[in-house]
Amino acid sequence: MAPLPQQVTLLSQHQKRGCIAPALEPLGIELHEYAQFDTDQLGTFAGDVERTLSPIECAAHKARLACELTHSDWGLGSEGSFATGLAGVTWNTELLVLYDRQHDCQLVAKAEGPMALAMLRAENAQELQQQLQQYPQQGWILRRPDVIHKGLYHAGELTRLLTDDDWPLVLEPDFRALHSPLRRQRIAQAAANLAEQLKTACPDCDYPGFSVASHTTGLPCAVCSAPTRQVRVQHWRCNRCQHERQQVVSSLADPYFCALCNP
Repeated sequence: MAPLPQQVTLLSQHQKRGCIAPALEPLGIELHEYAQFDTDQLGTFAGDVERTLSPIECAAHKARLACELTHSDWGLGSEGSFATGLAGVTWNTELLVLYDRQHDCQLVAKAEGPMALAMLRAENAQELQQQLQQYPQQGWILRRPDVIHKGLYHAGELTRLLTDDDWPLVLEPDFRALHSPLRRQRIAQAAANLAEQLKTACPDCDYPGFSVASHTTGLPCAVCSAPTRQVRVQHWRCNRCQHERQQVVSSLADPYFCALCNP
């Protein structure tokens, strides 16, 4: 396999290096964090700065900026997103884009799952204190008519910002990485996915990162042979030479996933 990058620059002002570096270090990759660029100008979770790029576009833009601003050969961008899924569950998706400036190609890693954290509601200061103690390392956001207060942790600092008219109180989770342990865990999962991709070389050009780019569903049911929504074919692609291979899943689908056997 072609040599892996020895040094990569991560563009982040939210202390994401600690989530990502442990997955890359065993591969001999040294991760540097460049925090002198205000990534909040690309959009914020709180909505005070509107997002104009999709999550994948934003992560790729950050990766390219990391190369441009530091004259690095390899740049890494990270971007998270949140959506409301079934039953009102918050769904978190984390993307990492590793950009190779020399070959002008990128590798995308992903991790996603439910975010077991929602708005915090309190009727009074005592209830606020009790609820905050359940999430000692999680930061919170307080919205006021004229300002948004972020990165709040303690009841004392919150109550200094409140008046009697503010109760009952509603706080939003601050999902910036340095204020959210649960999000840091998801970013670490995306980093692990990136590391796994880097271990696989393209069979045609030997470039690292040969990985599944898409898939086709329709795996036959083990009982009735009807097509299911389970993956039938994995489509592998090299991001450098665009070489592709298909891997057909040899097993059959559990009837639990069959619309005929389990309607």
